[in-house]
Amino acid sequence: MFPGEGFGRSSRPAFTKDPLEAEREFIMSIDGWREKIGLEKFILLGHSFGGFLAAAYAIKHPER
Repeated sequence: MFPGEGFGRSSRPAFTKDPLEAEREFIMSIDGWREKIGLEKFILLGHSFGGFLAAAYAIKHPER
C-alpha cells in the first residue's frame, strides 16, 4: 500500500481523532452502504475490528 491510500487503492477518508465520533462515522458509513444497495434487514459479520463495528452497528440499529 502506498502512503495516503486506503484499501484496494481507494481513497483514504479522514476520520476524527475522537474515538466515539470515529465509531459513529463508521456506523454511518455502514448504514449509508445499506441504504444505497437497498437492504432493509441484513446479517452483518466481521472479524477483529470488523467484528467490533458489526456489534456497534447492531447496538445502534437492532431493528436491522
